[in-house]
Formats: sequence, structure tokens, C-alpha cells
Amino acid sequence: MNRFGWGAIFFAAWIPVVGDLMLITAGVKKMKFRKFLIVMISGKIVKTSIVVLGLGTLF
Repeated sequence: MNRFGWGAIFFAAWIPVVGDLMLITAGVKKMKFRKFLIVMISGKIVKTSIVVLGLGTLF
């Protein structure tokens, strides 16, 4: 978390188990909740968009 900071939060949405541990670490480090929420939601939106568009090309 110290090395990658907000980038780690963004990509935590992509990694199932390790990502959850990174999010817990963000809570322990008392990161700003509003910025955390924005970065996390944007990570989830990008991940979901890629999955949906990727599956859309297959079917």
C-alpha cells in the first residue's frame, strides 16, 4: 500500500482475494473515505466494462 497507494486500490477491484486484503489495509491506514470510494467505484466500473465488452464480442 505504501508503494502503490491509490493505484493499488483501483486494481484491488480486479483481484478476488488479495484485493480484499488490500481494501482492509486501506481501512486500517485510515485513507480518506470519499477518495477511496471514488477510486474503488471507478476500478469496478472499468473492470465490469471490460468483462461485459469482452463477453459481448464472444457471443
